Order: sequence, then structure tokens, then C-alpha cells
Amino acid sequence: MDLESCMHRVTARRWMYLFVTVTALVLATFASRLAADTTDSPRFKDQRVLLIYSYHPTFPTARRVYEGILAAFPKEDHPQIDIEFMDSKRHVSNEYQALFLESLRYKLAQRPAYDIVMTADDNAFNLIKSFKEELFPDTPMVFLGVNDRQSALSANAEPQITGVVEAASIAGTIHLAGSLRPQMSTLHVIVDSTPSGQADLKTLLALAPQFPGKTFKVLSLADLSWSELSDALPYIDQKDAILLLSAYRDSNQTQLSFDDALELILTKSPVPVFHLWEHGLGDGILGGLIISHFEQGKKAAQIARYILTGTSPAAIPVVTESPNITVVDDRVMRRFDLSYAPLPEATQVRFKRSTLFERYAIELASVGFLFGLMSIFIAYLIRQNQLRTKLSRTLAEQKHTLRAILDNLDACVYLKDMEGNYIFANAAVREVFQVPLEHVVGYDDYAFFSPLTAQEIIQNDKNVLDSGQTLRVEEVNTSKDGGPPRTYRSTKLPLKNEQGNVFALCGISVDVTEQKQYEEQLKFMAHYDQLTKLPNRLLFSDRLQQAILQCHRNNEVLAVIYIDLDGFKDINDHHGHETGDLLLKEIALTGHHILREQDTFARLGGDEFVAVLVDIQEQARAIEIAKRLIKLMGTPFYISNKLLKISASIGITTYPQEESLDADQLLRQADQAMYAAKTKGKNRYHCFDSQIEKHIIQREQRLDRIQKAIRAGELVLYYQPKVNMATGEVIGLEALVRWLHPEHGLLPPGDFLPLIEGHSLSIELGDWVIAQALEQLDHWYKQGLELSVSVNVSNMQLEHDRFVEKLRTQLGYYNNLPNSLLQLEILETGALENTNFVSATMNECRQMGLQFALDDFGTAYSSLSHLKKLPAAYLKIDRGFVKDILVDADDRAILEGVISLANAFQMKLIAEGIESVEHGTALLQLGCQLAQGYAIARPMPAADIAEWLRTWKQPAAWRQATVSTAKEDHIV
Repeated sequence: MDLESCMHRVTARRWMYLFVTVTALVLATFASRLAADTTDSPRFKDQRVLLIYSYHPTFPTARRVYEGILAAFPKEDHPQIDIEFMDSKRHVSNEYQALFLESLRYKLAQRPAYDIVMTADDNAFNLIKSFKEELFPDTPMVFLGVNDRQSALSANAEPQITGVVEAASIAGTIHLAGSLRPQMSTLHVIVDSTPSGQADLKTLLALAPQFPGKTFKVLSLADLSWSELSDALPYIDQKDAILLLSAYRDSNQTQLSFDDALELILTKSPVPVFHLWEHGLGDGILGGLIISHFEQGKKAAQIARYILTGTSPAAIPVVTESPNITVVDDRVMRRFDLSYAPLPEATQVRFKRSTLFERYAIELASVGFLFGLMSIFIAYLIRQNQLRTKLSRTLAEQKHTLRAILDNLDACVYLKDMEGNYIFANAAVREVFQVPLEHVVGYDDYAFFSPLTAQEIIQNDKNVLDSGQTLRVEEVNTSKDGGPPRTYRSTKLPLKNEQGNVFALCGISVDVTEQKQYEEQLKFMAHYDQLTKLPNRLLFSDRLQQAILQCHRNNEVLAVIYIDLDGFKDINDHHGHETGDLLLKEIALTGHHILREQDTFARLGGDEFVAVLVDIQEQARAIEIAKRLIKLMGTPFYISNKLLKISASIGITTYPQEESLDADQLLRQADQAMYAAKTKGKNRYHCFDSQIEKHIIQREQRLDRIQKAIRAGELVLYYQPKVNMATGEVIGLEALVRWLHPEHGLLPPGDFLPLIEGHSLSIELGDWVIAQALEQLDHWYKQGLELSVSVNVSNMQLEHDRFVEKLRTQLGYYNNLPNSLLQLEILETGALENTNFVSATMNECRQMGLQFALDDFGTAYSSLSHLKKLPAAYLKIDRGFVKDILVDADDRAILEGVISLANAFQMKLIAEGIESVEHGTALLQLGCQLAQGYAIARPMPAADIAEWLRTWKQPAAWRQATVSTAKEDHIV
């Protein structure tokens, strides 16, 4: 039965009812989908976004960027957006940038944390990327308006950064100018000396060979003043055009706002002016293939929406196609009598003068519609007696109208009778079936779908026809010829007559295959590592949590194995990241094949992998797996015609334990065990020890207490004098830190300094000691007491990349204090670990007037070549060699050798730990004159130094030893 036969089975009134019902259904379905999209959208209004914009609030593009960002979110549900303006267009100095950073740090400290940070334009992008670890260490970053394509793509390698690249369409705008001005022979380019303007000019000149018939004449404000430019413009040939790249500052450094510069140009220009950006449109600019800052903001905000709803930034690639659009000003087009014919179809025409009909189109259409309805109704009443005779023609017209409406819908719309046979199918259905309408009407679904699909569709239709209720269902359809399955979201409802009886079914099906595939792709990207296809950290954490629950339910044991590759960085450095990636894939396959199906093998990132083994009964099983992994990963891999060798350090922990643990705690235990394996020599495994964990926690607590002591002012400096034993002269002081503990009293350094060795806290303490010593030195110097003070610098502090910079800053606070009064003592053991770097740092400090001493000399396995590279003025003999020189001939012999070595390198020698007058006498006899120790003075507060200096006297035995040594030297 075809559609026309069905029409003759019903009265005219029934067909009108059917037409209205189907049309209303189509509209209601799409309205419900739109409402569903709105209802299902995430709630953003409780989330916080920080937008950092490169320029100032009144810069023409600022408002458009913000409007584009808002357009990506629901009108009533956009996040709270705070904006910071760098104003880098008008202020380009490093000093201003530093002030902006300080302001930003202060504001961030006063505000709640942001869920995402967005940057607009290159300056904001480069600044925040450089300081992201400090300002936004755990906050995703989305950029827009970045012209440096390579920088944008490389930033995307960081897991928390992605965004939208901005690229000016210079070539496209030149093509547009040539199309609208076919007689143009010369394109006059206005540009200034700003970095962005010069960069665009360089790009334009590189494109010049692509336009052999065109001459490019540059009107550069780097060479012209505003008045000279104004004088030159009227002489431009009227068949030519102007391309405005940048105009803010002239050769006299006179700066104008964009609006003022544009007014100057447009007032004098006899030809149309083209532009690459939105600002200027509406003020006299003709247009161009412009960068839409609204679309830039909208595209970046759409990425932000994905991130705010749970998608990892690492899973979202950078948008490299700049959303540029062709825009022209209709008023300027008409002013220069330009034709619209050459313009692309998608061109936006702005400021177009509308006709009377266009201005009142809705009102006129409404009146016309009402008038039409009234006319039809009146005609119906007048000619009721004639309607039956003209029913066939009316039905034909209605059928044509209905088909026209339904054939223009993207959705598949169809009608079926009570037996499940098609009585109508719109163009979308016929395109799917690849048959004309006459080959659809009268057939059921077995004619077009596989038997299984047809059976499912028919059953869904039967449920609707039997129940008389609307059904919304998702159907996966496979065609009869066995093509790939397609997913449809279908709405099926019964059609009823005036008596309420069902006589047909109407269905609307929307193809959502690509949408489903995209959703699955996003789901995979969110839970799996893109390189190895292994579960990522997020999915692994979920599976580990599930495994913990399974342990509780089934009284089982699980193990977590943490794997870190040894030597992988060297492979990346020597063979390239591409080879490194191929090696990671091989490692992933190796680990995956070793484990059972119920186990999980995942990549956490970089060269770190982790596995969870379920139902293993005992730890021995995990150790067996770890040994196999070490063996297999230690076997050379043949990749890209290269034989690569690595090894693996593995940490193991098991569950359950005495304490209740979550997934993160187990993973941290395995990580700590792996670190222990690595410190023991790598290429081995180590099982987690809870005692070590307790020790680490205790150490962290003690470190935290020491940090609080520094910041609470509980630490103080004591000073121990250094003297020339031969002359009695005081040659300086050594600053030694003490802890004035509120509960335990004065604590010596041995009670807390060993704990911070190798920890970043040693840098903070070292900076504090230098600051306190300089302040005390300045105080003494102003009182006329000129004494040098030496401070101990840890190896970690010395090798910090900002050590010299911070030291220079601290010295700069005391302009009248000679830098030479501050001496730095470094450990010999630390200096020899990185001799070249330490030597370079020492030379930078020496240029500022500082001197160095090598502390604890003789305790390391130093070589003469290393010692020669270190520009130290003093060697300090470790107290361990001094204390037994009165009774141990070996220590005495070592001291004689060190003294000779110091003389050979022309270094001064200071002996530590002089506990008695006899020790000093022995050292003088050996030729060592400089010393410090309890025999001279114990460390004392700064307030006691002046009194000690007043009462200090050289022991008589030392004077006698000096005289005797001098006589012996004279005799010799």
C-alpha cells in the first residue's frame, strides 16, 4: 500500500490531523533533544576560571575574546571568570613584567584555587608557561591567540597544557584584495616597528613570490612620522589598496591608540584598507580574511569545557587550524563600488543596509501567516460543498508539501502500517536504503536489514502498536548486504484516529554513529595511554581500588609492582625520542604478556610502569613475576636497527596489611620500594618495609619542624674566632648555626643539620645563614670592627641554578660593606662530585670579591687535577686529622703532606679542632699557623665577640714555638 492509497482511506480532516501530528512530532523531537542537551550539560557556575590577557582592557580584541569564551558555555551556567590584563602592548620592560608577576602572586594567595587557567595571546602564554610550576602547578592551562605555532605544539607535550593556535591569513587577505580590486598593481603595506608588526611584515615579504603580478610597497612607521605617513597617503593610485598590519608607534616613538591611528589613515586614504583582525571593522576598514577573536575564545572555551567535565588536557590536541573568517563592511564595499561576486560563499557581510521588508520580516510574516490562516478558514466555510470534489487535488498538494518538509530533514522519518510495512519514507531513509520510494512502500524491514536487525526493529514497532505508547530506543542496525553497523537514536510513536485507535506508526531515527564513536574515543583517551595503549594512571587507580574490595570480599592477597626503567633517559638523549617511544611499546608488550588476564599492567607516564597482581596467595608470587620482568627487560631490544640495553628497578608491596590502606597509599609504598631498589644499585627488586615508611614519616615531621623553626626565628648564629697562632692576630670568624628550641634549649648543629642534608630545606637554611651573617657584618663594620665571616654552603645550595643571582642580590643590600668580608666554606666531598660546575660557580663569586675555603679537607678521595680546578683561597684541615697528632705518627705524616700540598698550590691552611695549647704548638712546629678550636674560643653569640677580642691573648707556648721554628728555619 503506497502513501496515496493511504490518503484515500482517510477523510480530509484525518489527513490534516496526520500532517499536523507528524510535523509537531518532528519539532517536538528536536526540541526535546535540545532540552536534553541543556539538561545534561554539566554545572559550571561553581567552577573558577582565570583568564590572563596579554594586553589592556580597552584593547579592541579583549571584549571579543571574552564574549567568545562566554558563548561556549550555557547562558545561565558559565563558570566564574576572573581576568588579569598584562598590558604588554604598552609596557614591554622586564621590570613591568616582574611587577605584574608579583601582583599576580599576591592575588593568587588571596583567592581560592582556580579549576583552569586560560591565556590570550603570545605574551601571556609565554609568561604563564614559564612560571606555571610556581603559580599553577596542578592547574590545567588552555591557551588561545598564540602565533608561535612551534611553541604552542611543544607546550602540548606537557600533560596539562593545550589550546588554539592563531595564524594571520596574510596570503588569503592579499588574494581577497586582488579579487575585489582586479586592476590593483600595488598593495601598500602600513607597518610599524612593534615585534608583531615586523613579524607579519617578514611573513608578507616571504609570500611576495606567490603574487608575481603585484608590487608590495612598504610604508614603515619605523622610518616615517605620523605626519609623513599622512602626507604620503593621498598620492596612492586609486586602483590600488592598503593592507594595514600594525600602526601604534612612529619613527619618533610617538604612540597612538589603534582608533586614532586608524582615523588618521582612513581620513587620508583614497583607496580601501584591508586588515587581518576584527578591530577596525565598522570604523572604515573594508575587511579581510580576519582572525576572529570571538571564535578563538569560543574554541578555547570549548576545550576548557571538556577539561572541566573530566577530560585530561593531555588527551586534547592543540587546535592548529586558526578559525579565520572572511568579513567585509557593506558600507565600504558600496563606497568603492565593489562587486560581491568574487567573495567566498561563507563571507560575513556586516553593517548591511536592510530593506523595509527585512527590518519587519517577522511582523510581516506573522501578519501574512494569520491572514493566510483566516483566508483558508473563510474559504473552507464558503466552499465546504466544493471541497469533496477537489479533495484529490488538495490531497496531492498536501502530500507534496509534507514530502518537501520531511525530505529536507536530516533525520530519517518513516510511516508503517499495522503489519509493519512502510507506507512512507523521507529522503534520508531512501538514501540509507539506496532505493527509490516505490521500492520502499509496501516492504517490511527484512527487505533492508539483516535478519537479526529486522527482528529487533519489528519487535520495537510491535511494542508501540500494541501498547499505544511512545518508545525511545537506541538501535544498532546492520544492512542486508552486511555493511558496517550504524547506531540510531529512534523515537517511535503510535498514530491514532479520532476514536483513539492506533492505525499506523511514525518513527524518527537520527544517525549517532559518529557521535558514539567519538564518545568511545574520548573515553579511551581518558583511560588509556596513547603511546602504549596500556591503562593510564586514572584507570589503574580505579582497578586497584576494585582489587582491594575484591581482597576484602574473597579473603585474597594482591601485590602492586612498581617498575622504573634504568638508563631510559640516555636512550632518548642518544637515539632520539622516536626510538625511545618504540622501546616503551616493546616494554609494554613484554609486561603485558607476562601477566595473567585478570592482572593489570599500566603506564603511569615517562618510563614508569605499574602492575597489580590479584589473588596471588603470597608475596613469593609477586617476587617471581618481578624477577621475570627484570630478566626480560635486561635482555637487549633490537629497535630501529639498534641494539638497546636497559634494566629495571622494581618495588613490591602487598595487601592486606596491618593498617587499612587505599589505592594511593599502596602505590606510594610500591614507589618507595622501587626507589630503595634504585639506590641499592638498580636492576633489582625491593619489597616494601613498613618500618622504613615510619622512618620516612618521622623524618618528614622533623623536617617540617625545622622549617617552622627557621621561619619562626628560633635559629641563631654563633661565631667562632679564627686566629694566626704565630702572631695572635684574629683573622676572622666562622658563623655556626644553633637552634634555640623552646622546649629543649640550645641545640648544637649535630642534632638537626644531618637531617636536612640533601633536602631542599638546606637551601632555605643556607640563604638564611648568609642573610644573617651579612646583617651582622654590616653592623660590626659600621661600629668600626672590620672582621671577615665565613659561612658554610651545602653542595645542594651551591649547585642551585639561582645561587649566584641570590647571593648578588643579598650583597646588593649592603652597598658600603666590602664583599671580601664574606667568605664561603664548601665541603671537599661536595666540590669533587661536580668539579666543572662548582669551579665555574666559584669563579663567578670571586669576580664579586668573595673568597672560598675547602672544608673538611682530606676526607674525600681528591686528586691533584680536581684540586687544581677549584679556585679556593683556604684549605681547612678536618678535625679528625688534628685531634691525634700528639700520639699518632700517621696523622702527623698526613698533616705534613697536606701542608706541603697547600704550599704547592699557594693556598692558606686553617686547622680545625685545636682543643689544647699542645695541639697548637705541634701545628706551629709543622708550619701550620692558622687555626680555630676550643683552645682559642668556643662558638659564642655575636654580642660576646667584642669582649672576647678585648681579652684575647696568644698563649706563651705558641710564641715560644714560633720563635724556635724561626731559629730552626734560619739555621737550615
